[in-house]
Amino acid sequence: LDLYTPPTGREIEDTLTRVTDQLHSRHDNAVIFALQNVHSITTLDQYSSETAVLASKYIIGNYNCIRDIIAAVFTGHIGNMKDSENSETICNLSLSILINCMQALSSKRKNNNDDAGNSIDDYESRYFIEMLIPSLGVAVANYNKHAHTACLAMKCLCFMATSSSLARTTIEGTNIRSAVEGAKVYGSIEHLRLEQEANDTMRTLQSQLVTVA
Repeated sequence: LDLYTPPTGREIEDTLTRVTDQLHSRHDNAVIFALQNVHSITTLDQYSSETAVLASKYIIGNYNCIRDIIAAVFTGHIGNMKDSENSETICNLSLSILINCMQALSSKRKNNNDDAGNSIDDYESRYFIEMLIPSLGVAVANYNKHAHTACLAMKCLCFMATSSSLARTTIEGTNIRSAVEGAKVYGSIEHLRLEQEANDTMRTLQSQLVTVA
């Protein structure tokens, strides 16, 4: 591990370019392999934190349209989870990647007091936000069947709500608040982590002045 050399920016670009091609595959296993690859390079740990931050900048910055493609892959599979374990895996990996990226850049900003190249710009990210948030709502609403996916969806919503005014406005136009409340009640009986994630999400939405009907 002492000999580990992190990939350069160009190498990360090449990796993400290959991944975007693989994500267009009609074969679920190819898509899963591509998402696992991206998940590994965006996961923060003591040996690859610089790699995770750099890869996250590229992804949130929508290099080669990869951010929008990941969101589209998630949206395309969220309705198939009840019939397909592969779709559930694809959805969970997609959300985990987006969470990894937003978390890595958020940590970088807090540690260095800079913007780390982040934010989900409202104008540039309109398509991404308006496509993803309704699908996150669907994932949360399925808390009783796919609790882990619902937890990831709520965590993703929290990051988006704190970084984008357009995301907050989009959330206001959904029934996400009621879905989160349902997840909290169900989680208090059946699933501790679900309850905790729902509580965190409700606090985040309230702190961001999100008032979902």
